[in-house]
Amino acid sequence: MIKSDFKSVWPNASYIDIDGIRMDLPDRMAIVRGSQNGPYIGIKFEAKNHSDYDLVKTQLRQILKNHSAINWSEGVNTTPSINWSILICQYDSQTYHF
Repeated sequence: MIKSDFKSVWPNASYIDIDGIRMDLPDRMAIVRGSQNGPYIGIKFEAKNHSDYDLVKTQLRQILKNHSAINWSEGVNTTPSINWSILICQYDSQTYHF
């Protein structure tokens, strides 16, 4: 499950796991949740500087690539920024749980 992956990558973070998973650290945050409108996962993350932002992006990609229910071949929509990013990809909502 993504929740356990988050906790192993960011063991010192605080977590909210209502309707997905959110981790918060003093200098970064990340949220992964299923869409209410279709078979998509929404991913948002922030960091206070470029190197932390790139690290969170890499860590999230590694976490998500380990889950075969996520279909990367259908395309990925990203909106990058130093402060936030949204990544949306398709997943099989019938078989996947956070």
